Amino acid sequence: MSYSEMMFGCVPNAETPEIVDALSRATVPWDAADKPALAEWATLKPWLEERADTMDMVRKAGKYIPWWKMCENLGVQAVSLFVPSQGSIGSCAGVSYFDRCYQATLLHQIATGSEQTIEPVNAMPTWLISKNWSRRGGQSISAVVREGVSTGVFPAAAVGSYSANWYDSSAAEKYIYDAQERQMGASLVDDAEDKYAAVELALRAGLVVEVGQSVAVNGSEIDANGVPVATLGGSWSHATTFTELVIINGKKYLRWDNSHDLIYHDSMFGPAFGALMSVDTAKRFLGGRWTDLAVVTYVESPYDEQAATNLNPVKAA
Repeated sequence: MSYSEMMFGCVPNAETPEIVDALSRATVPWDAADKPALAEWATLKPWLEERADTMDMVRKAGKYIPWWKMCENLGVQAVSLFVPSQGSIGSCAGVSYFDRCYQATLLHQIATGSEQTIEPVNAMPTWLISKNWSRRGGQSISAVVREGVSTGVFPAAAVGSYSANWYDSSAAEKYIYDAQERQMGASLVDDAEDKYAAVELALRAGLVVEVGQSVAVNGSEIDANGVPVATLGGSWSHATTFTELVIINGKKYLRWDNSHDLIYHDSMFGPAFGALMSVDTAKRFLGGRWTDLAVVTYVESPYDEQAATNLNPVKAA
């Protein structure tokens, strides 16, 4: 049985184009010694467009697996991977990027056949390194992304959970190899680019996007399609994440994830630390005076055959 048949039930014929295993090959982890550089947006965009066309075929075939469904397939509770609240430590940029972006991207990669292991990570150490170990203030998206590319993300098994609030610089050298085995690739979106178009393209391609923005979400409502959606109001200096493109009754929605606990109780299509946004709302959300975007291209997580949480779909098949 081919990879395409195992993963998507697709066989090549005149009506159903063959979905090849290029998606899997594109997400094979790099060697731990590699230091992947930030990709230029102009270079990344053509690759995204080609990948998005392939993923559109997967969606049309009804075989696309959103990250929260992948959690169910792996027998993992989403809240055990995603820190549910940033609490009084760290920053939204650190939580959203080093926790949400890392984990959602990893779940996407496992869903498309990459042999990696899902595990809790700790967003705080890498964020602190990006600030020369200062716990004060926030951090720009670009600074956080560059640190994720060069340093990686620390596994909670090594340094403790994010909420433990005990990490210090003396432990960095001890666990830096573990972090470098969990690097992230990314591309900062050009300021001149249409922000909404860039986000939708990345989500169509099965990737996730880190967003720094000044427009605030203030609640939710039921739209004319019967779907609970996020509503906007006020302003904030915040960083959040877009993780999925969802189509309901022919209407497009963007899955948006926050770092402020399980507060979106009427959420559909994913846990209550996020909600869906309509296209119009997402455009207004991304259209504030200050918006910064980073598309996560891939992440690394070593494959562990003994890990209880690893039920790789290709292995299972």
